[in-house]
Amino acid sequence: MKMTVKQLSTASIPMTAVGKKKVTSKIKQGLVIGSFLAPALLVYGIFVLYSIVMTFYYSLFDWSGIDNTFKFIGLQNYIKLLHDELFWASLKNNSLLVFSSLLM
Repeated sequence: MKMTVKQLSTASIPMTAVGKKKVTSKIKQGLVIGSFLAPALLVYGIFVLYSIVMTFYYSLFDWSGIDNTFKFIGLQNYIKLLHDELFWASLKNNSLLVFSSLLM
């Protein structure tokens, strides 16, 4: 049986050792990538995601923003908003502003 140079070089190393090296290097690479991404994801989670969730949570209450009295009213704020003419005029004006700025 004739063996090539490549077969001879890997014949003495057990396959489990070669497989473990590849797996551990991939795990280390994943940990390095994760350690670089973790601070950015933490900041994003605190300042963006938390703010969005809390804004929606506060919109379900009748709250002045100053005192500590919260009265749960559910979706009444959204229903009130849909019937407000000033909201629709503001939405139209903002939409025109956004579309016109995209065209320029």
